[in-house]
Amino acid sequence: MTPSLHRACARSVHVITARGHILRGARAVLFFLEHTGWGCLARFIAHSPLIWPLECAYCIVAAHRSLFARWFFRDE
Repeated sequence: MTPSLHRACARSVHVITARGHILRGARAVLFFLEHTGWGCLARFIAHSPLIWPLECAYCIVAAHRSLFARWFFRDE
């Protein structure tokens, strides 16, 4: 793994498809959803302009990952 790829992976999730395409961020999440039973929803959201708010939301969540982790993954 190159240093630049290491830094990029620290900021967002990455998926490398079987064809060698690299997807990151919201598009990687949609790829995951499509292959885990949410295909219709993922394909619908992947079109413009619906992908834009999802990418924006992904950036916000990724930038504040520790805050969201405290909210959603509390120890009981």
